[in-house]
Order: sequence, then C-alpha cells, then structure tokens
Amino acid sequence: MATQASNSIRELDEAFARHINSGDAEALAGSFYAEEALLLPPNHPAVRGRVSIGHFWRGLLDAGLSDLHVETTETRASGTFAFATGRYSLAFRGAAGEPVRDTGKWLAIYRQQADKSWRAVNHMFSSDQAAT
Repeated sequence: MATQASNSIRELDEAFARHINSGDAEALAGSFYAEEALLLPPNHPAVRGRVSIGHFWRGLLDAGLSDLHVETTETRASGTFAFATGRYSLAFRGAAGEPVRDTGKWLAIYRQQADKSWRAVNHMFSSDQAAT
C-alpha cells in the first residue's frame, strides 16, 4: 500500500509541475487538490477550496509564474493519509518585468479519495530566499 501511495503521489507532484508549466490552473486544481483542500502560501492568507485554489494559481500564472521544477524528496503513507515533502525551483517576473528565479521547499498532506485516487488536502510552500 505504501509503495502504491508513494508512486501515485510522485505522479501527482509531477503533474502539478506540468500543469503550472502549461499554464493550466484549472487542470492543476482539479487533479491535485481535494474539494475541501487548504493551501497555505507564503505572504498570503490561507486559500480554502479547490475553486479558490485554482483562482490563486491562475493569478500567479497571469503574473508570470513559469518554469516550475518539483522534486519529491520524501513520501510516507499510513491508511488513507500520506504526506510528501520536496524542493522546488521556479521563475517569475520581478517588479521591473525582469525574470527572477526562486527556490524553496514544500509540504503536502494527501488523503485517499473514495475512488482510491489521492488528492492534496493541505499544501504549503515557502521560499529559501530571505524576506524583503
């Protein structure tokens, strides 16, 4: 069970990056997050619910988020819950329109759904860069 969950979660994490890099916030929200998910982004209030989370990611994509790379470094599963941690790198447009790179870490808690798929129920990420 744990290996199957780990494989499914790694596939979800890879799909997350694919959807961001293709600019598809709606597919990202629909395939990665549970309906009642909670996203805890840095320097932003919590975002609850798949639809609201999709709007959050749409805003970041429209603001220039791109070139996301995700590495899943650890996964663990027990029963219908699992977690994964990892690292990311991405690009975004700076205040003057210049490309800026960022690296950071993330944590996601997943719950197995009724159809046996896994979806994120809690997700947070933060930059390794010092706050400005």
